[in-house]
Amino acid sequence: MDDSVTIRLNKLKITLFFLAAIPLIAGGVEFALTEINPYSPLTRIRFAPELASLILVSSGLLGIILGVLMGALMINKLFSSKPALIIDDEGVVDNASSLSIRRILWKNIEKIEIDLIVRYIAINVDNPNEYIHKWTKPISRMLDGINQIVSGSPIMIDFDVIKCDYRALHKLLQDRLEEYKSEINRRERQ
Repeated sequence: MDDSVTIRLNKLKITLFFLAAIPLIAGGVEFALTEINPYSPLTRIRFAPELASLILVSSGLLGIILGVLMGALMINKLFSSKPALIIDDEGVVDNASSLSIRRILWKNIEKIEIDLIVRYIAINVDNPNEYIHKWTKPISRMLDGINQIVSGSPIMIDFDVIKCDYRALHKLLQDRLEEYKSEINRRERQ
């Protein structure tokens, strides 16, 4: 196989994602602090103001939590000097996804798919639970588990944060996977 290929993070898009976290937090604060006034034409909720207030506060807190998590993740990526992906003879080193810094071995990869709706490249592995349980932090395991449910794989590479066309990246990953498989087949025949 060839030498390793390094793909960098797209710092401009990461900055834009960070800036998008600010209104999410601000909106969350606004929702969390909103009081339901049954006489206001804007919040005409006469049937259950306590329930409406609970929904608004809960939505606000969720917005704040998501905004802070997104902002912290983007700040971490923004000041990181590590490449987003390293593709070499052993597999792929993923520093692009939120749960990064892991090596995905070619021997574990079954297929590589593009999800244009969620805007990720999903790397399906034969042992997803092994990748999920590598994490010591419960939140990391939970996020990998959510990835597993959403895409069928715990490994999802967000192609919005990398400096590479997603089609070219997908082709590169597919080609390298095929090279690996053909090399293994050649060795087995000998």
